Amino acid sequence: SSADRGGANRADALAARCVLSTSALSSSAPSSMASSSSAPLGTEGDGDGGADGVDVPAELRAAFTNERCAPELLPHRDDLVQHVLRLCEAQQEAVAAMGEGETLKRGMYETELDRLKFMLVGYLRTRLRKIGTLAIHLGSEQANPEAIQCLSEQEKVFASGYTKLCQEHVDRCVWDLVDTSRLPEQLKHITAVKAVAAGPKLDAHVFCRVLRDCPPFTLPEGDQVELFAGEVALLRYEALKPLVDDGSVVLV
Repeated sequence: SSADRGGANRADALAARCVLSTSALSSSAPSSMASSSSAPLGTEGDGDGGADGVDVPAELRAAFTNERCAPELLPHRDDLVQHVLRLCEAQQEAVAAMGEGETLKRGMYETELDRLKFMLVGYLRTRLRKIGTLAIHLGSEQANPEAIQCLSEQEKVFASGYTKLCQEHVDRCVWDLVDTSRLPEQLKHITAVKAVAAGPKLDAHVFCRVLRDCPPFTLPEGDQVELFAGEVALLRYEALKPLVDDGSVVLV
């Protein structure tokens, strides 16, 4: 009916205005913050743990997506995390100091602040989820020492405590209920079971977006590949790992 079509048109128009206003807010917030002395979020250095010219939101976004898409645990970006926390704290103080007549400015600043908090929390939660999956592997003899070095001190405590809880659960639900007098003590440890302590699948395929031209490199299968800026590729993670580490590509 005409009434239904009219309602649908009004809904489409409202959705379009929402998309436009959200896009304008997202694009204008970082630039407005960079131009204000009281807004540390953006691309300029503030002399407090961030290098000049570093786009903090973009760097955090890349760290978040890389961690989410990589099959292994990447090195903890403690420097970036602490820097973002300091910027958020300073931004909250700046927002609290704004007057009643700065409603639009306040909304822009708070939106950018919420974006950073979302990515930061997502980054840390992703790491905790992956640590929970790989905790038993990290506590086993099969673990690569480099993988353990990827953890922060707090994450090492979490991984150790998680493995201990898993071991206590197995002891209580299995070994305490059966006669294990003839079972070697070593076999009672879950870290000794290869199937349980399996590591990440580095040969898994992942998508990546190329940020800058990369020199040719050879895949495990023997084929040679050359990536150019702007391309999106699907390759095995183990072949892309050096490019992820040096920032030439970002996983998507």
